[in-house]
Amino acid sequence: MPVKIPKIWKWSGDMFCSQGKDSVAYGQVSLTDATPVANNGMPLSIAFPATVTSLQFGSMYHVADVSNCLSSWMPVSQFARLVPLEHIGRLKTLSKYMEKHGLVAVSPTKPSFEETIESHVLYFPASSPIIKSFSGVPISKNVETLFFVAILARRVRDKPPAPAPSLSEHNVFKDQPKYIKNAELQHALRTLRYPPWLHDFLSHRPRDYCVWYDDDKQNMRGKQMPFDLKGGNLETYWLATILEQYGGVNKGYKADVEVIFVHVGAVKTLHKVGALVERRAKRPDILFVTFGTHQRVHPERWGFRRIYPVGGIMTFTPKALVEDPLGIHQRVSQISENSNWEAYIMPAVLGMAVHMHYKNGDALETFDKGEFLYDFLLTAIDEGKVSFMCSPPTSSHPVCPTEPFKTKPFSERRFEEPVHEWLLDQALIIAAGPRQILECSIREFRTKYANKSEDLYPTLVQADLSHDLWLMQQQPVIMDRYRRFVALKGELEKPSDRNGVEWSTTSTFDYKDNFCKYMQRNA
Repeated sequence: MPVKIPKIWKWSGDMFCSQGKDSVAYGQVSLTDATPVANNGMPLSIAFPATVTSLQFGSMYHVADVSNCLSSWMPVSQFARLVPLEHIGRLKTLSKYMEKHGLVAVSPTKPSFEETIESHVLYFPASSPIIKSFSGVPISKNVETLFFVAILARRVRDKPPAPAPSLSEHNVFKDQPKYIKNAELQHALRTLRYPPWLHDFLSHRPRDYCVWYDDDKQNMRGKQMPFDLKGGNLETYWLATILEQYGGVNKGYKADVEVIFVHVGAVKTLHKVGALVERRAKRPDILFVTFGTHQRVHPERWGFRRIYPVGGIMTFTPKALVEDPLGIHQRVSQISENSNWEAYIMPAVLGMAVHMHYKNGDALETFDKGEFLYDFLLTAIDEGKVSFMCSPPTSSHPVCPTEPFKTKPFSERRFEEPVHEWLLDQALIIAAGPRQILECSIREFRTKYANKSEDLYPTLVQADLSHDLWLMQQQPVIMDRYRRFVALKGELEKPSDRNGVEWSTTSTFDYKDNFCKYMQRNA
């Protein structure tokens, strides 16, 4: 009998991706170069049989969130490459966007004869860091790949969970001592859910600290007022009870400290802490830690969490763009190579810079001739190296309900909040080219500033930038990843409002991480 050669599996069909209420078509794609099925798992042919004629990109999640969920799935049973058969530009744009924001698309799948979800299909860019979590990805230097596809089966429990004993079966108080030593401390540890990592850090040696909480009793001259047991101070009182055990001293807001504790309800006022900008920039050893609960903060943000770790966010004033475009170009190039930093520019700011440089000239005509001064910036925006945006509204952040404890299901409140409009604007920007970005910036400038006196432009834009970076400092994702919030200004500009913003210039700014020196040595 001749040996039967197994047929190579391949699938093709239309690809769709949800954007808001709509499902956007990305043209014909093919799943090809599938690896052998491993781990006795589910093959891709089950998720994509011949009867399935279209592929739907699922919900998008951050790489960190997906990585945390991998333990609940079996190992990947099969990989494949996702190849565009038409409209390759659209898929490249989607790949750049997902790569820039660290996203992975996840789609549940199940056989038609099953009622429960049996597996999940992951779609991720070829350069996604999640690849490090897998082995056997079909990477080839000779073949350009935009997306990989992986299928993971649902992990089935080996044993059913043990039933919890009832009070009738076991007296839970029988073995408890009649007297609990330092009951107040034990209560504080359990109520605040004090983490082991913070205990290890504080017990290494005495560390001075201060505590920032939202209360009228805070002394802005630097001294820490005594805590009491009223209202929002209760959790701060419990924290003080814990910190007393380590020998550190509460030095207040103006003295040198090693740890700054921030109540989650007081993050929005943290910019009032003395020398906050200098501490974040010049003292990388200072640890910022949030704690506590608050009715307007999502429970996922409650408890102890380190914030403002490294790096930063940078933006620019129109004056800086007009005075030193080459310096801005250099900073943009440096940031695109530094994973700890991100740059963004507000649309109206770019529009104002264009207005200030070209005066009554036609910037769009200059762009069409290929002589536009800020072409490097439009290219960086188009390539995802610089974000073209304003900060999302914090009061309606997806993890922060507008009305505490009265949040509707997501399916009922979609597109009701300002953040949804912001997301739609970002989706439109992703699809726009350099000329459309320039048109948008000019339009935003005229809408916001055209009826204002030009003498007021520096003051107005500085206030808007300061407010935008203040909002940026409250975004959960930003707080968890970045430390400094920098606005590059003109040499003679003198901003009056700080809001936790580090104002600098292209010539004086210092990353303070030796990244540029490293790049120069290895150039």
